[in-house]
This record gives sequence, C-alpha cells and structure tokens, in this order.
Amino acid sequence: LVGMPGEMLYMCHAFPWLKPRSLLLAGDIVPPPLAATIREIWQSDLYIHYGHSEFGYGCAVDCTHHQGLHTRDADLVFEIIDPVTGKASAPGEVGEITITTLTESAMPLIRYKTGNLSRLIDSRCQCGGMTHMISPVEGRVSNNIPIGNGRHLNIYQLDNLIFSNRSVRGFNAFLKNENGRITLDLVIESREKIRPSLLREALFEDISLRVSYGNADPFRQRAKRRIKVS
Repeated sequence: LVGMPGEMLYMCHAFPWLKPRSLLLAGDIVPPPLAATIREIWQSDLYIHYGHSEFGYGCAVDCTHHQGLHTRDADLVFEIIDPVTGKASAPGEVGEITITTLTESAMPLIRYKTGNLSRLIDSRCQCGGMTHMISPVEGRVSNNIPIGNGRHLNIYQLDNLIFSNRSVRGFNAFLKNENGRITLDLVIESREKIRPSLLREALFEDISLRVSYGNADPFRQRAKRRIKVS
C-alpha cells in the first residue's frame, strides 16, 4: 500500500483490520510518532520514501533496517546546507536538501534547493549499502514560521507533540498574529481528549493556545500538511 502519511494514519484508525503486508509512505513528512502508530495498529512493514517530480520522483528510500534514507547516488548528489548562509551543514545538523543531477540531459539541475529540511547521516547502514543516507524530512523552510525572539514554529514540532497520543487520527493547525499576540488554534480528531496543559507545557509560553475537537479528515484536503497562517 502506498500513500501520504496523514491519509494512511487516518485509514489505519478507520480500518484497523486491513493490515497490509507492507506500506510505503511518501509525499509528505513522516513524524516518528505517526509511523509508530501505524506500525502498532497494522503490524505492517513500513518504509519511508523521499522524492520530487523534478528528479523522476525517486530520490531516497529506507530499507528494512530503517536507519536512514538511502540516496540515489548514481544519479543525484545530495547536500545539506544552511538555508540562510548556503554553507554545508555538519552531519546530524538540520539543513536544507539541495540536489544536483548527474544524468539528466533534458533538464539538468545544479544545487537545486528543494525547500525540505533533513540531516546528513555519516554512519553506515547495517544493510551493507554504500550509498549516502539522509534522515526522513523534518519539515519545509517555508513552513518554519517566525514567532519572535528568534524562535520558530513548524508542523513537524506539532506532529511530534500531538501524534505522540496514539488515539489521534489527525489535526489541523491555524496560527493568527493579531497586533503581536500570537494564537494557535488546534482542531484535533481523536478518541481521547488531550489535556491542554500538556500541550502548553511543550509549546512557547507566550503563545495563546485554543484546542477544539472535530473532523480532521486528510482526504478532504489532499495536500501537504502545514500550519495555516492568517
């Protein structure tokens, strides 16, 4: 079964008996708690894929050891850079993925900035593969929202926080800045209610948090998940 992470999470809650033998998640970031919930409910072999239409979709994928995404080194050169300075990020440090094509003749790309955030993994995978590895994508540069005092908020932070509750099917996030007062509205679909105090403790103290419960069906949107800003 192949699908976007949010949609597959929703499906595994709706159809826990389905239990596909293997599952490939693609098209959006895959937060570790989300993947853990799918594995727990469906008991499936779960793999993470990273791709772009500009590069023929397939760019990197993990293996049965799940120690990182193996890059397509024969065709692509991956670099992780600081999105502001453009300098190379150290292994293990979050930066923007840039890709150079080696075999494209119709549309060659040099240091193409993807807008996706990841880390370079400098260890070898137990599978014995010799290609380079990157971590699963941890968000997008454009969705790293400044909230003052050098701080940022992004969907990956919220995903790791909210999806750690295994009963959550999905959620939508809305950020408002009204005359310097920042309000985060969360609409969560879940079998269990999450205590707002737990969410507040994990977020910045000066952000006003409002939590409500309702439908968060990802099949209604069919898009990459992000914090909606107004």
